[in-house]
Amino acid sequence: MGDSKLFDAAKKTTEIVAAKASEVTRSVAGDTIRDMAAGVKEQLADVTTDIKEMSAAKLDEALGDLNAALPILRDAGYVLDGVTVKLGLAPQIVANFAGGAVVPEERVDALLAEHSGRKLTTLLVKAVRHATTLQSKLTISGMRADGLSLEVGLVPQVTVKFSPLARTTEEERPD
Repeated sequence: MGDSKLFDAAKKTTEIVAAKASEVTRSVAGDTIRDMAAGVKEQLADVTTDIKEMSAAKLDEALGDLNAALPILRDAGYVLDGVTVKLGLAPQIVANFAGGAVVPEERVDALLAEHSGRKLTTLLVKAVRHATTLQSKLTISGMRADGLSLEVGLVPQVTVKFSPLARTTEEERPD
């Protein structure tokens, strides 16, 4: 997803600062140190601007990837419940899904085959499908499966969620 540009920019900044620090240690004159400090400050401001622009572009790319995957995820039986956008050096989008209609494995396989050219979309569908399978096999006392969160970012991740079981009327009655 083009993340190497962010890392390259961070590496470039580190190299610039290290080089200027070397110059400062070799320099004796006060004016030279002030000039170099001003130069470093200016270069850091330029690199910071570049990183912000790349971060915004990265967010647009991630939103585009998620939007492209949503119809296929919907067809595979997942209902979008909400979205959170995390802004930062590597922006992330977290989409929360609730279980929808049960879709036969054959239909999901057909969707994956139909969209095989869309690598991220198929990766996301497979990840959510795998997490759902895992979620159905897990049991946590007093808890029930309660949806999934799909994080689109540097490395896509799926979170399996559980919530407390609803209390029965007998449990709610005071003794």
